Amino acid sequence: LISLSGIVESPEDEKIKKDEKKVTRYDDQAEAGVPSGAFLYGDEKRKIEIKDPFMIDIYPVTNDQYRKFIKNGGYGQDALWSEEGVKWKTENRVTQPKYWGDEEWNKEGHPVVGVSYYEAGAYAKWAGKRLPTEEEWERAARGTEGFEYPWGDEFDKGKCNSTESGIGGTTPVTRYPNGISPVGCYDMAG
Repeated sequence: LISLSGIVESPEDEKIKKDEKKVTRYDDQAEAGVPSGAFLYGDEKRKIEIKDPFMIDIYPVTNDQYRKFIKNGGYGQDALWSEEGVKWKTENRVTQPKYWGDEEWNKEGHPVVGVSYYEAGAYAKWAGKRLPTEEEWERAARGTEGFEYPWGDEFDKGKCNSTESGIGGTTPVTRYPNGISPVGCYDMAG
């Protein structure tokens, strides 16, 4: 018997591949403006307010971007780190992200992984930015209506990298243009 899986594609698989081929111009400095105002927050969709508008990166930080932080001595510049972060970094002898030496997790154009909260904070300070609060991140990801997913309330494996997609690893940060959030951010689910 010959299996046809992988040879014959379902209409859904064909649509996913077509969407993936859309050209997305990647700009590692691109940010989205998020206005102040009320939105539905959390699983209980409680109405809360963001008092000040803010900016958030459109794409997750890539390995390429994080590599610049490392090469510019980011781990050796304690002024970039919080007091707790310096203590954590020193006690654990951390000089790079957890999976940095593993080629499977360190591909060009893919999001950096294995980064702690402390490392993310130091990177953000080095880049002249800050980490969003939990509320800000959720507002950027879910919009004002409190969507379950950035694109709405129905799950769609073609709009994010998830177990259902069967990829089993990271994907380029521009791969899912149909899964962006209401403010235009990529990879906020999956």
